[in-house]
Amino acid sequence: MISVFSAALVKYRSGDAYEPDFVVETDKRMMICEVKARNELTDATIQAKAQAPVKWCQAANRHGVENGRKPWSYALIPDDQVIGSATLEGLVARFGSQERATGT
Repeated sequence: MISVFSAALVKYRSGDAYEPDFVVETDKRMMICEVKARNELTDATIQAKAQAPVKWCQAANRHGVENGRKPWSYALIPDDQVIGSATLEGLVARFGSQERATGT
C-alpha cells in the first residue's frame, strides 16, 4: 500500500519554506520525494532545498528509532527518470536512500 500526503512545509533557510512534491508512506518507510528537471538539479536554490529534508529525515529517524516508527528517506529525482517502467522503490534506490538521509 502507498499513501501520498500533501501540505507538509520544509524550512530550508531563514524565512523560506517549500512544500515537497510528494510525501509518501509505504508498508516499510516514509519518503519525501522531489521531482525536478535534470537541468535544475545543480541550481543553488534546489540544492539548498535538498539539504533541509535530508536533515529533517535524520532527526525523524533518530526519534523514530526510539518510538518504533518507520524510517524516513529523501529522494531528489530527475524528471526524465519518471517513466512508465519506473517504480517508486527503484527511483528511491537510485536517487535517495535512508542511508543518505540518516548519514550512515
